[in-house]
Amino acid sequence: MKDKRLLVVLLSVMFMLSLGTTALAEKPILIAAPIPLTGPYATDGELQKKGFEMFADEVNAKGGLLGRKLKVVYGDIGAMEPEKVKSVGERLVAEKPDLIMTGYDNSGTFVFGEYDIPYLHGNGMSELTDPVAKNPDKYWNVFHFAPLEKPYGDDALNIFVEKIPPMIGWKPPNKKVAIITVDFSYSTGGAKRFAELAEKAGYEVVVNEIVNFGHAEYGPILSKIESTEPAFITYWHIAPDDPARFMTQFNDFFGDDGYNGLIWNQYSASIPEYIQLAGKAGNGIFCSTGAMGVTAKSKAYIKRWTTRYKTPPESFYASFARDALEMWAAAVKRAGCADCYKEVARQLREYPYEGMEGYLYVYNPINQSVIYGEGLFPLTIVQFQKEQAVEILPARMSKGDPVKPYWLK
Repeated sequence: MKDKRLLVVLLSVMFMLSLGTTALAEKPILIAAPIPLTGPYATDGELQKKGFEMFADEVNAKGGLLGRKLKVVYGDIGAMEPEKVKSVGERLVAEKPDLIMTGYDNSGTFVFGEYDIPYLHGNGMSELTDPVAKNPDKYWNVFHFAPLEKPYGDDALNIFVEKIPPMIGWKPPNKKVAIITVDFSYSTGGAKRFAELAEKAGYEVVVNEIVNFGHAEYGPILSKIESTEPAFITYWHIAPDDPARFMTQFNDFFGDDGYNGLIWNQYSASIPEYIQLAGKAGNGIFCSTGAMGVTAKSKAYIKRWTTRYKTPPESFYASFARDALEMWAAAVKRAGCADCYKEVARQLREYPYEGMEGYLYVYNPINQSVIYGEGLFPLTIVQFQKEQAVEILPARMSKGDPVKPYWLK
Protein backbone atom coordinates (compact mmCIF):
# COMPACT_ATOMS: atom_id res chain seq x y z
CA MET A 1 0.00 0.00 0.00
CA LYS A 2 2.83 2.37 0.92
CA ASP A 3 4.49 1.68 -2.42
CA LYS A 4 1.26 2.52 -4.24
CA ARG A 5 0.86 5.77 -2.30
CA LEU A 6 4.49 6.71 -3.01
CA LEU A 7 3.99 5.96 -6.70
CA VAL A 8 0.89 8.16 -6.77
CA VAL A 9 2.80 11.01 -5.09
CA LEU A 10 5.72 10.70 -7.52
CA LEU A 11 3.41 10.63 -10.53
CA SER A 12 1.57 13.69 -9.19
CA VAL A 13 4.83 15.60 -8.73
CA MET A 14 6.00 14.67 -12.21
CA PHE A 15 2.65 15.76 -13.64
CA MET A 16 2.85 19.13 -11.88
CA LEU A 17 6.43 19.64 -13.04
CA SER A 18 5.41 18.86 -16.60
CA LEU A 19 2.63 21.43 -16.36
CA GLY A 20 5.16 24.01 -15.17
CA THR A 21 7.54 23.19 -18.00
CA THR A 22 4.72 23.39 -20.53
CA ALA A 23 3.58 26.73 -19.11
CA LEU A 24 7.13 28.09 -19.34
CA ALA A 25 7.46 26.91 -22.92
CA GLU A 26 4.13 28.53 -23.77
CA LYS A 27 5.03 31.85 -22.11
CA PRO A 28 6.64 34.08 -24.75
CA ILE A 29 9.92 35.90 -24.33
CA LEU A 30 8.97 39.55 -24.43
CA ILE A 31 11.00 42.24 -26.21
CA ALA A 32 10.20 45.90 -25.51
CA ALA A 33 10.93 48.44 -28.25
CA PRO A 34 10.79 52.16 -27.37
CA ILE A 35 11.05 53.64 -30.87
CA PRO A 36 9.88 56.81 -32.69
CA LEU A 37 6.76 55.91 -34.65
CA THR A 38 5.55 59.49 -35.06
CA GLY A 39 7.43 62.76 -35.51
CA PRO A 40 10.64 63.60 -37.41
CA TYR A 41 12.28 60.20 -36.94
CA ALA A 42 9.23 58.09 -37.77
CA THR A 43 10.65 56.42 -40.89
CA ASP A 44 13.63 55.14 -38.92
CA GLY A 45 11.18 53.97 -36.26
CA GLU A 46 8.97 52.21 -38.79
CA LEU A 47 12.01 50.47 -40.26
CA GLN A 48 12.98 49.31 -36.80
CA LYS A 49 9.45 48.07 -36.14
CA LYS A 50 9.42 46.07 -39.36
CA GLY A 51 12.80 44.65 -38.40
CA PHE A 52 11.54 43.61 -34.96
CA GLU A 53 8.46 41.97 -36.47
CA MET A 54 10.45 40.09 -39.10
CA PHE A 55 13.00 38.91 -36.52
CA ALA A 56 10.31 37.58 -34.17
CA ASP A 57 8.41 35.84 -36.96
CA GLU A 58 11.52 34.20 -38.42
CA VAL A 59 12.73 32.99 -35.01
CA ASN A 60 9.26 31.72 -34.11
CA ALA A 61 8.97 29.87 -37.42
CA LYS A 62 12.08 27.92 -36.43
CA GLY A 63 10.75 26.93 -33.02
CA GLY A 64 11.44 30.09 -31.05
CA LEU A 65 14.32 31.02 -28.79
CA LEU A 66 15.17 28.24 -26.31
CA GLY A 67 11.87 26.68 -27.33
CA ARG A 68 9.85 29.81 -26.48
CA LYS A 69 8.08 32.16 -28.86
CA LEU A 70 9.14 35.79 -29.14
CA LYS A 71 6.70 38.67 -28.76
CA VAL A 72 7.46 42.36 -29.29
CA VAL A 73 5.69 45.25 -27.58
CA TYR A 74 6.18 48.79 -28.87
CA GLY A 75 6.18 52.21 -27.31
CA ASP A 76 6.05 55.34 -29.46
CA ILE A 77 8.59 57.86 -28.13
CA GLY A 78 7.72 60.47 -30.78
CA ALA A 79 10.27 63.30 -30.92
CA MET A 80 12.12 61.63 -28.01
CA GLU A 81 11.52 64.25 -25.34
CA PRO A 82 13.02 62.92 -22.05
CA GLU A 83 9.67 62.94 -20.25
CA LYS A 84 8.09 61.04 -23.14
CA VAL A 85 10.85 58.41 -23.12
CA LYS A 86 10.47 58.04 -19.36
CA SER A 87 6.69 57.56 -19.40
CA VAL A 88 6.78 55.17 -22.35
CA GLY A 89 9.70 53.32 -20.79
CA GLU A 90 7.92 52.79 -17.49
CA ARG A 91 4.89 51.40 -19.31
CA LEU A 92 7.06 49.00 -21.29
CA VAL A 93 8.97 47.81 -18.22
CA ALA A 94 5.63 47.06 -16.55
CA GLU A 95 5.07 44.48 -19.31
CA LYS A 96 8.03 42.51 -17.83
CA PRO A 97 10.20 42.16 -20.95
CA ASP A 98 13.47 40.24 -21.10
CA LEU A 99 15.06 42.75 -23.50
CA ILE A 100 14.66 46.47 -24.10
CA MET A 101 16.08 47.61 -27.43
CA THR A 102 16.00 50.71 -29.60
CA GLY A 103 17.95 52.24 -32.43
CA TYR A 104 17.90 55.49 -30.51
CA ASP A 105 15.79 57.20 -27.85
CA ASN A 106 18.12 60.01 -26.64
CA SER A 107 17.87 59.37 -22.88
CA GLY A 108 17.27 55.67 -22.29
CA THR A 109 20.35 55.05 -20.14
CA PHE A 110 18.80 57.05 -17.31
CA VAL A 111 15.43 55.34 -17.71
CA PHE A 112 16.31 51.71 -18.36
CA GLY A 113 19.54 51.74 -16.35
CA GLU A 114 17.30 51.76 -13.28
CA TYR A 115 16.31 48.16 -14.01
CA ASP A 116 18.10 44.82 -14.43
CA ILE A 117 16.77 44.08 -17.92
CA PRO A 118 19.38 44.16 -20.72
CA TYR A 119 19.02 47.45 -22.62
CA LEU A 120 20.60 47.79 -26.08
CA HIS A 121 20.68 51.16 -27.82
CA GLY A 122 22.47 53.00 -30.65
CA ASN A 123 22.17 56.62 -29.52
CA GLY A 124 25.71 57.63 -30.48
CA MET A 125 26.22 60.02 -27.54
CA SER A 126 28.91 59.88 -24.86
CA GLU A 127 26.51 61.41 -22.36
CA LEU A 128 24.65 58.08 -22.45
CA THR A 129 27.75 55.86 -22.20
CA ASP A 130 29.81 57.89 -19.71
CA PRO A 131 27.43 56.95 -16.85
CA VAL A 132 28.20 53.28 -17.57
CA ALA A 133 31.93 53.95 -17.25
CA LYS A 134 31.47 55.98 -14.05
CA ASN A 135 29.03 53.62 -12.36
CA PRO A 136 29.31 50.11 -13.85
CA ASP A 137 27.65 48.51 -10.82
CA LYS A 138 24.46 50.43 -11.58
CA TYR A 139 24.51 50.46 -15.38
CA TRP A 140 25.84 46.96 -16.06
CA ASN A 141 22.74 46.22 -18.18
CA VAL A 142 23.28 49.11 -20.66
CA PHE A 143 24.97 48.30 -24.00
CA HIS A 144 25.60 50.74 -26.86
CA PHE A 145 25.85 49.00 -30.25
CA ALA A 146 26.93 51.94 -32.46
CA PRO A 147 29.87 54.35 -32.81
CA LEU A 148 29.80 57.42 -30.58
CA GLU A 149 29.83 61.03 -31.81
CA LYS A 150 33.61 61.53 -31.94
CA PRO A 151 34.20 59.05 -34.81
CA TYR A 152 32.00 61.27 -36.97
CA GLY A 153 34.53 64.03 -36.41
CA ASP A 154 37.34 61.66 -37.32
CA ASP A 155 35.58 60.58 -40.51
CA ALA A 156 34.73 64.13 -41.54
CA LEU A 157 38.44 64.98 -41.64
CA ASN A 158 40.14 61.70 -42.50
CA ILE A 159 37.71 60.56 -45.20
CA PHE A 160 35.57 63.48 -46.40
CA VAL A 161 38.29 66.16 -46.37
CA GLU A 162 41.38 64.06 -47.06
CA LYS A 163 40.26 61.11 -49.23
CA ILE A 164 37.25 62.20 -51.27
CA PRO A 165 38.79 65.12 -53.29
CA PRO A 166 41.37 63.01 -55.18
CA MET A 167 38.77 60.30 -55.75
CA ILE A 168 36.65 62.74 -57.79
CA GLY A 169 39.61 64.48 -59.43
CA TRP A 170 39.04 67.76 -57.60
CA LYS A 171 41.65 70.01 -56.00
CA PRO A 172 40.33 72.01 -53.04
CA PRO A 173 40.85 75.77 -53.59
CA ASN A 174 41.82 76.37 -49.94
CA LYS A 175 42.08 74.86 -46.47
CA LYS A 176 38.94 76.42 -45.05
CA VAL A 177 36.01 74.59 -43.46
CA ALA A 178 32.49 75.56 -42.45
CA ILE A 179 30.69 74.00 -39.50
CA ILE A 180 26.93 74.20 -39.03
CA THR A 181 25.57 72.20 -36.10
CA VAL A 182 22.23 71.80 -34.42
CA ASP A 183 22.23 72.45 -30.68
CA PHE A 184 22.23 68.80 -29.64
CA SER A 185 25.09 66.90 -27.99
CA TYR A 186 25.22 64.12 -30.60
CA SER A 187 25.98 66.80 -33.20
CA THR A 188 27.92 69.38 -31.19
CA GLY A 189 30.23 66.67 -29.84
CA GLY A 190 31.11 65.44 -33.32
CA ALA A 191 31.48 68.99 -34.65
CA LYS A 192 33.82 69.93 -31.81
CA ARG A 193 35.97 66.89 -32.51
CA PHE A 194 36.12 67.78 -36.22
CA ALA A 195 37.07 71.40 -35.49
CA GLU A 196 39.91 70.31 -33.21
CA LEU A 197 41.28 67.80 -35.72
CA ALA A 198 40.88 70.18 -38.67
CA GLU A 199 42.75 73.00 -36.94
CA LYS A 200 45.57 70.63 -35.96
CA ALA A 201 45.80 69.58 -39.62
CA GLY A 202 46.17 73.20 -40.72
CA TYR A 203 42.57 73.98 -41.70
CA GLU A 204 40.83 77.21 -40.75
CA VAL A 205 37.26 77.19 -39.45
CA VAL A 206 35.78 80.25 -41.18
CA VAL A 207 32.09 79.56 -40.47
CA ASN A 208 30.95 78.09 -37.16
CA GLU A 209 27.19 78.30 -36.62
CA ILE A 210 24.91 76.65 -34.05
CA VAL A 211 21.25 76.43 -35.06
CA ASN A 212 18.09 75.22 -33.35
CA PHE A 213 15.87 72.39 -34.54
CA GLY A 214 13.51 73.67 -37.22
CA HIS A 215 15.89 76.36 -38.48
CA ALA A 216 14.01 77.93 -41.40
CA GLU A 217 16.15 80.60 -43.05
CA TYR A 218 19.72 79.81 -44.14
CA GLY A 219 20.30 83.03 -46.09
CA PRO A 220 22.64 84.64 -43.52
CA ILE A 221 24.71 81.44 -43.17
CA LEU A 222 24.90 81.02 -46.94
CA SER A 223 26.07 84.63 -47.24
CA LYS A 224 28.90 83.86 -44.80
CA ILE A 225 29.80 80.81 -46.87
CA GLU A 226 29.78 82.92 -50.03
CA SER A 227 32.08 85.56 -48.53
CA THR A 228 34.57 83.15 -46.90
CA GLU A 229 34.45 80.42 -49.59
CA PRO A 230 35.29 77.33 -47.48
CA ALA A 231 36.24 74.31 -49.58
CA PHE A 232 34.46 72.01 -47.13
CA ILE A 233 31.01 72.57 -45.66
CA THR A 234 29.86 70.27 -42.85
CA TYR A 235 26.37 70.08 -41.38
CA TRP A 236 25.95 68.23 -38.08
CA HIS A 237 22.37 67.17 -37.43
CA ILE A 238 20.22 64.20 -36.40
CA ALA A 239 16.91 65.13 -38.09
CA PRO A 240 16.40 65.14 -41.88
CA ASP A 241 14.22 68.21 -42.44
CA ASP A 242 16.73 70.96 -41.61
CA PRO A 243 19.56 69.57 -43.80
CA ALA A 244 17.05 69.08 -46.63
CA ARG A 245 15.98 72.70 -46.26
CA PHE A 246 19.61 73.81 -46.24
CA MET A 247 20.33 71.97 -49.50
CA THR A 248 17.24 73.41 -51.19
CA GLN A 249 18.25 76.94 -50.18
CA PHE A 250 21.91 76.26 -51.05
CA ASN A 251 20.82 75.26 -54.55
CA ASP A 252 18.66 78.39 -54.91
CA PHE A 253 21.34 80.68 -53.45
CA PHE A 254 24.23 79.63 -55.70
CA GLY A 255 22.09 78.61 -58.68
CA ASP A 256 23.76 78.30 -62.06
CA ASP A 257 27.01 79.80 -60.76
CA GLY A 258 27.58 76.76 -58.58
CA TYR A 259 30.00 76.53 -55.67
CA ASN A 260 33.59 75.32 -55.51
CA GLY A 261 33.35 73.13 -52.43
CA LEU A 262 32.04 69.84 -51.04
CA ILE A 263 29.25 69.24 -48.52
CA TRP A 264 29.10 66.56 -45.81
CA ASN A 265 26.31 65.61 -43.42
CA GLN A 266 26.75 63.84 -40.10
CA TYR A 267 23.94 61.29 -40.22
CA SER A 268 20.54 62.79 -40.85
CA ALA A 269 20.69 62.57 -44.64
CA SER A 270 20.52 58.79 -44.29
CA ILE A 271 16.96 59.12 -42.95
CA PRO A 272 14.66 58.60 -45.96
CA GLU A 273 12.78 61.90 -45.46
CA TYR A 274 15.95 63.82 -46.34
CA ILE A 275 15.95 62.92 -50.02
CA GLN A 276 12.15 62.95 -50.12
CA LEU A 277 12.18 66.57 -48.96
CA ALA A 278 15.28 67.78 -50.81
CA GLY A 279 14.69 65.93 -54.07
CA LYS A 280 17.36 66.49 -56.70
CA ALA A 281 18.81 69.36 -54.65
CA GLY A 282 19.83 66.74 -52.08
CA ASN A 283 22.14 64.93 -54.49
CA GLY A 284 25.91 65.27 -54.36
CA ILE A 285 26.40 65.49 -50.61
CA PHE A 286 28.42 63.00 -48.59
CA CYS A 287 27.15 61.48 -45.36
CA SER A 288 28.57 59.24 -42.63
CA THR A 289 26.15 56.45 -41.82
CA GLY A 290 25.94 52.65 -42.11
CA ALA A 291 26.16 50.18 -44.99
CA MET A 292 23.46 47.84 -46.23
CA GLY A 293 23.44 45.12 -48.87
CA VAL A 294 27.19 44.66 -49.28
CA THR A 295 27.43 40.97 -48.30
CA ALA A 296 25.67 37.81 -49.48
CA LYS A 297 24.05 37.43 -46.06
CA SER A 298 22.75 40.98 -46.16
CA LYS A 299 21.49 40.63 -49.74
CA ALA A 300 19.57 37.50 -48.75
CA TYR A 301 18.06 39.40 -45.82
CA ILE A 302 17.03 42.29 -48.08
CA LYS A 303 15.44 39.80 -50.46
CA ARG A 304 13.38 38.28 -47.61
CA TRP A 305 12.48 41.78 -46.43
CA THR A 306 11.35 42.82 -49.92
CA THR A 307 9.26 39.68 -50.31
CA ARG A 308 7.58 40.36 -46.98
CA TYR A 309 7.04 44.12 -47.25
CA LYS A 310 6.84 44.48 -51.07
CA THR A 311 9.57 47.13 -51.07
CA PRO A 312 13.27 47.07 -50.14
CA PRO A 313 14.35 48.69 -46.87
CA GLU A 314 15.02 52.41 -47.16
CA SER A 315 17.99 52.69 -44.82
CA PHE A 316 20.63 50.63 -43.03
CA TYR A 317 18.54 50.51 -39.84
CA ALA A 318 16.82 47.47 -41.30
CA SER A 319 20.01 45.42 -40.98
CA PHE A 320 21.53 47.41 -38.10
CA ALA A 321 18.66 46.70 -35.72
CA ARG A 322 18.56 43.06 -36.83
CA ASP A 323 22.23 42.70 -35.90
CA ALA A 324 21.52 43.86 -32.36
CA LEU A 325 18.61 41.45 -31.99
CA GLU A 326 20.65 38.53 -33.30
CA MET A 327 23.50 39.49 -30.98
CA TRP A 328 21.18 39.36 -27.98
CA ALA A 329 19.62 36.06 -29.12
CA ALA A 330 23.09 34.52 -29.43
CA ALA A 331 23.90 35.67 -25.89
CA VAL A 332 20.65 34.15 -24.59
CA LYS A 333 21.43 30.83 -26.27
CA ARG A 334 24.89 30.72 -24.71
CA ALA A 335 23.45 31.66 -21.32
CA GLY A 336 20.71 29.05 -21.63
CA CYS A 337 18.06 31.43 -20.31
CA ALA A 338 16.48 34.76 -21.27
CA ASP A 339 15.79 36.02 -17.75
CA CYS A 340 19.22 35.37 -16.20
CA TYR A 341 20.06 38.98 -17.00
CA LYS A 342 23.54 39.25 -15.55
CA GLU A 343 24.65 36.15 -17.40
CA VAL A 344 23.16 37.42 -20.66
CA ALA A 345 24.99 40.72 -20.08
CA ARG A 346 28.24 38.85 -19.48
CA GLN A 347 27.77 36.96 -22.73
CA LEU A 348 27.19 40.23 -24.61
CA ARG A 349 30.23 41.79 -23.00
CA GLU A 350 32.67 38.94 -23.54
CA TYR A 351 31.74 37.52 -26.95
CA PRO A 352 32.24 39.55 -30.18
CA TYR A 353 29.47 39.32 -32.74
CA GLU A 354 29.86 39.63 -36.51
CA GLY A 355 26.89 41.35 -38.12
CA MET A 356 25.42 40.70 -41.54
CA GLU A 357 27.31 43.62 -43.15
CA GLY A 358 30.64 42.48 -41.72
CA TYR A 359 30.56 44.87 -38.77
CA LEU A 360 32.34 43.32 -35.78
CA TYR A 361 30.60 44.26 -32.54
CA VAL A 362 33.14 44.30 -29.72
CA TYR A 363 32.14 46.12 -26.55
CA ASN A 364 34.57 48.38 -24.74
CA PRO A 365 34.66 46.89 -21.21
CA ILE A 366 34.75 50.37 -19.67
CA ASN A 367 31.64 52.01 -21.14
CA GLN A 368 30.08 48.98 -22.90
CA SER A 369 29.99 50.82 -26.22
CA VAL A 370 30.97 49.16 -29.50
CA ILE A 371 34.57 49.93 -30.44
CA TYR A 372 34.89 52.02 -33.60
CA GLY A 373 37.51 51.31 -36.25
CA GLU A 374 38.37 49.61 -39.53
CA GLY A 375 38.16 45.86 -39.03
CA LEU A 376 35.74 46.46 -36.16
CA PHE A 377 32.83 48.85 -36.65
CA PRO A 378 33.71 51.58 -39.16
CA LEU A 379 31.34 54.31 -40.20
CA THR A 380 30.42 54.15 -43.88
CA ILE A 381 30.57 57.26 -46.03
CA VAL A 382 27.90 57.44 -48.71
CA GLN A 383 27.14 59.93 -51.46
CA PHE A 384 23.67 60.73 -52.73
CA GLN A 385 23.50 60.06 -56.45
CA LYS A 386 20.21 60.11 -58.38
CA GLU A 387 18.32 60.31 -55.09
CA GLN A 388 19.99 57.14 -53.79
CA ALA A 389 22.65 56.65 -51.12
CA VAL A 390 25.70 54.93 -52.64
CA GLU A 391 28.27 53.40 -50.27
CA ILE A 392 31.75 54.75 -51.08
CA LEU A 393 34.13 53.90 -48.21
CA PRO A 394 35.51 51.80 -46.60
CA ALA A 395 36.46 49.82 -49.69
CA ARG A 396 35.09 46.51 -48.39
CA MET A 397 31.65 48.10 -48.16
CA SER A 398 31.80 50.09 -51.40
CA LYS A 399 28.99 49.82 -53.94
CA GLY A 400 30.11 52.62 -56.24
CA ASP A 401 32.49 55.51 -56.91
CA PRO A 402 32.04 59.12 -55.81
CA VAL A 403 31.16 61.71 -58.45
CA LYS A 404 31.52 65.47 -58.66
CA PRO A 405 28.43 67.16 -57.18
CA TYR A 406 26.14 69.02 -59.56
CA TRP A 407 27.09 72.41 -58.08
CA LEU A 408 30.84 71.89 -58.57
CA LYS A 409 31.49 73.93 -61.72
